[in-house]
Amino acid sequence: MKPNFNRKIRNILILFLLSLLFACSMNNAKRIPIPPMQKMKPNPSIESAVYYGLGDAALQAGDYPNGLALLQMANKADPSSIVIEQDIIEALWGTARSQNQDPIDMLKYGEDLITRGKFNEQILGYMADGYVLVKKTDKAIAIVKYLIKNNPSGMNYFRLFIMEAKYNNKIKTDLLEQALKRAGDNEYLLLAIADVYTQLDPSKAEMIFSQTYDTFKDDLSFKAMSNFYTRRDQKTKLINELKKDVKSLNTTQLQVYIELLYQTGQYGEIISIADYLIDEGNGMVLRYLFASAQKEKDFDLMTRVFHRIRVESDLSANDIGLYALAIGDTYLQKGDYTNAAQYFAQISDYRALLGYIGNKTISGLTPEVKSNLLTSLNLLTGYGYAKELQDYIVANTQFLLDDKQSAFETIHRVPDQYFAAHDMLPEAAQIYLAAGDDSLKALQLLNMRKVKSPTTNTLMGQFYMFEQKDSIAEGYFNREFVVNPSPDTLFFRYAATLADRHDKKLKEEALLDKAITIYPDNTEFLNWYGYLLVMQNKDLDKAEKLIRRAVEIDSTNGYYWDSLAWLYYLKGSYPEALEAMNIPMQQGTKNSVISYHLGEIFYKLNRLKDSKEYFKQCIDVNDDKQAVLNSRKALDTYHW
Repeated sequence: MKPNFNRKIRNILILFLLSLLFACSMNNAKRIPIPPMQKMKPNPSIESAVYYGLGDAALQAGDYPNGLALLQMANKADPSSIVIEQDIIEALWGTARSQNQDPIDMLKYGEDLITRGKFNEQILGYMADGYVLVKKTDKAIAIVKYLIKNNPSGMNYFRLFIMEAKYNNKIKTDLLEQALKRAGDNEYLLLAIADVYTQLDPSKAEMIFSQTYDTFKDDLSFKAMSNFYTRRDQKTKLINELKKDVKSLNTTQLQVYIELLYQTGQYGEIISIADYLIDEGNGMVLRYLFASAQKEKDFDLMTRVFHRIRVESDLSANDIGLYALAIGDTYLQKGDYTNAAQYFAQISDYRALLGYIGNKTISGLTPEVKSNLLTSLNLLTGYGYAKELQDYIVANTQFLLDDKQSAFETIHRVPDQYFAAHDMLPEAAQIYLAAGDDSLKALQLLNMRKVKSPTTNTLMGQFYMFEQKDSIAEGYFNREFVVNPSPDTLFFRYAATLADRHDKKLKEEALLDKAITIYPDNTEFLNWYGYLLVMQNKDLDKAEKLIRRAVEIDSTNGYYWDSLAWLYYLKGSYPEALEAMNIPMQQGTKNSVISYHLGEIFYKLNRLKDSKEYFKQCIDVNDDKQAVLNSRKALDTYHW
């Protein structure tokens, strides 16, 4: 328990008491005698003022050598000013620290001052820090005790508490109580004390954090209190603290409060202060309010918040469009296709609208909702949408609703030049192919592109793959492979996938061999080719070179490490295989193939419990048919 507490103390020192630089162990040197403090005038005399002013300015700029020289001249002109002596000590300290040396000169000078009674609390503080650095912590403790005797402040008591804990291994809570009692309005000290109490007495720490926040209401006390509750997983208590006076929260605090309410599902609580949030909130606060209204199906509030969000400068047009989309969807569900169109028309990125329509059609729509959706989309031009873009969106929707004939007729209403002017030629070509199998029109559109990458052959092959017309796709890919000496990565990705789909291993190898020749640092192709060889259990040395190259380039990719592990497994190097699986296991990758591989590796290492767990995980994840079949077979036939 004590070692953990001491580590906590070090963190507190770093955060709250930068002046206490503890870095050594206990030393039993003699204590320095501290005579009574002389009364010295605080301000430099007129004769020394110029030297002092220049020296102090040099200190502020971090120029310790020149600052020291000027301050020594000031001290010669006025040896009775404690302020000059204090700054000389600071200059000596700064010189030593900037050179990463022990402050020997400072200690020597300071000891002379102490012997003559020419010191103040600041000088003694520097001396205490210096003694710690030279491993004379007993002298440091003696100085702090002297400070307490002459000035029993909260900071001095806290210093002594820290030193006793650090160097004498004594947790003197009475010192901590005195520090708290005398902390006054020193916010940093209060929070440091509270942080110590998180280990000694969490309930007392909670009280101090809460009271400090109630007193200062600033981000420093707020963050400290938030961290305390978060570490202890007490979000509800933090919410209750912030709920006391919501209108006193600043922007940061209000956002954290609303975020906590949303995370804990208290949507009604957020909605209850909607008027205040709409007037005072911005950014994430309004977004959480909108999301809460959506959760509670408060349609009127969603609309109010949206109109407020639209004036928020930190939101892009695309972000605003997403909120408009949510409101449009709500109107559509109510059967109000006119208002749905009004909000759909406020979506600046038509692809977002198409994505929404795609998700709606995939989830299934009633005939009434289908009709309302198409009616709404056909009203877009009335709210500022270009007629051509409206027809394109409608054609896509008709296709998604399996009305290919209507889609083909609608897309014909859009001029080719519109697609060219708005960089939509590949999308239009795909609709012509999907809806009407019009390859000539698709080729015509693709050939109109100014930028021919990806190539027309590649895109045509990709489109036909999507339509499950693999033989036609293969024809385009073959043509590209012959006429283009350096196909782009998209070509290799789809052409090799098509070859793999039909188990044409030699063709797949040829494609990947060409791919890594053109793109030698493409980790996807390196791993793909290497793993292909591994799965065929052939040319494993070449496979290892390929996969190792992928791992060297991207050492955090768990799938590449899995390929290497399975290669080791096939070679019979089971410990090396398990070692290669460190990254996938650390990442917690839930993948049937990886789980199956781990099951087999653990089985070979006779770690049967782990083996069973991963075989079962493979079956539960169920994202690869063959891996699942292999795992079921292993569980049924292996000797457990």
